[in-house]
Amino acid sequence: MLAREHLCPILRQFNIDAAAVLPICANHTLLTILIRNLPDNAILYSPEYCIINLTLDTNSISITNPCNDIASENLKRLRERFFRPAGQESSGSGLRLSIVDGIAFLHRL
Repeated sequence: MLAREHLCPILRQFNIDAAAVLPICANHTLLTILIRNLPDNAILYSPEYCIINLTLDTNSISITNPCNDIASENLKRLRERFFRPAGQESSGSGLRLSIVDGIAFLHRL
């Protein structure tokens, strides 16, 4: 729904056989949050009409977006809690990537 609101189509590519990675031993709720937050973040920080790429491989999930350039000093801090680079137009508290990072750490991802 968020992708439709921001006019950003999601290009999905599945390079896996589900039997090769299932079942996944993880906390269902936390994994759901991780998988929801990554594309949401990509959509919110992309210009309208851009394509969000979501790729699932046996050992990885990749979500890419053509976001605006991010200064290298800010790029290093994107996973910090409450960090938001100056000039952000999207609302939010700066927690999504920090939450994703914490969930990934807990699951050794």
